[in-house]
Amino acid sequence: MLIIDFDSIKKVDPRVFIRRVEYGRLIPVLVLAERETTADCESLLRMGCMGFLRPDAPAWQFRRAVDAVTSGEIWAPRKLVSQMCREFLSAEDPLKLTAREEEVLVLLAAGHSNRKIADSLFISRDTVRWHMRAIYRKLGVHDRSSVLSFALEQLGRKRVRRKVSAKV
Repeated sequence: MLIIDFDSIKKVDPRVFIRRVEYGRLIPVLVLAERETTADCESLLRMGCMGFLRPDAPAWQFRRAVDAVTSGEIWAPRKLVSQMCREFLSAEDPLKLTAREEEVLVLLAAGHSNRKIADSLFISRDTVRWHMRAIYRKLGVHDRSSVLSFALEQLGRKRVRRKVSAKV
């Protein structure tokens, strides 16, 4: 097991570190980090590190972290691991709408008819119908009003997220 200080990692080219850590599937890496920001922790995990711990952690926590990492577990806050798992699973989701289906959904939420959506996207009305069928199937609905309520709900969430991120 390799226990390394976060400041030492920052001095190394991330590509070189990642290559070295690749060998490290045999040698798990635990990083000592003064301040655990979510972005730092996520980048450490993506680089192949198995976890991180504050240097001033009590001895019992240090032992538990070392035991967990040497047995192949990740030592990180649950919230961060859960967030990364959700992102990974949603990226691999076969039911996720395509970019074009999302465009159709946005125009539908704006109140456009299939003809108007087709004209806006420079596609045929039949193509819009095919996109609508795919959207119905992926959302598990059978009518336009259900898709419309989903679209309005999603657009509302995105606006709320944008406002929250703008404040931060």
